[in-house]
Parts: sequence; C-alpha cells; structure tokens
Amino acid sequence: MHKDETLDDYLARIEELASMLKELNEPMADGDLTFVMMEGLTPEYAASCTTLTLLDETSYEDVVEKLLDNETE
Repeated sequence: MHKDETLDDYLARIEELASMLKELNEPMADGDLTFVMMEGLTPEYAASCTTLTLLDETSYEDVVEKLLDNETE
C-alpha cells in the first residue's frame, strides 16, 4: 500500500492482480491473498491486522469487511 493510497484503492489493486493471476491459470489461494494483502498494509493498520489474525475465520472477504468497517469508525 502506497503512503498516499486509500484502503479502497489498495484493495482494488490487490484484487486486480489476483484476477490477472487467475486469468493466467495461476489463482491465488484465499489464505495467500489475505496474507499478501495484510503484509502490504501501512503501519497504521498493524493493530487491526494483529486482531484479525487471532480470529478463527480470516477469509479474504472477512478480513476486507472488517478492515473497511474499522476504517469507517
């Protein structure tokens, strides 16, 4: 995630790259996509990432939903 990039823009970029890989018959596993997305976040999301990794259910969609929810609070 670039310093001046919004979370929405970052997520769109990640999803576009994942889509491109899928088109090349090299889809990313959900866990790998989640890991890459969380690793690329700026330090301001560190606390959220730590909390999210403690949850039992951390699918990509769940993580994105929780990050977006936290951002609007």
